[in-house]
Amino acid sequence: MEQTFGQKAVGVVVTQGLENTQVDKVTEVKTTFAKIIDTVNDIEVKSYLGNTLKGMAIRACIKASSMVVRIIVHKE
Repeated sequence: MEQTFGQKAVGVVVTQGLENTQVDKVTEVKTTFAKIIDTVNDIEVKSYLGNTLKGMAIRACIKASSMVVRIIVHKE
């Protein structure tokens, strides 16, 4: 099955080295953000401003996903 745009954007495939509970949480976070990105990507916009805002929203989701994953895997 081919990955959606959102799945590719957040990197849904989880790498090795995480505990099982971390893998579950990371997968849930990435899947949730992938769905949000796909929803944004499916919105049809025709203006330059609309496309700019759409791109900004997608980039914000990618960054937020990354930050949440960092919090999950952070070791004190």
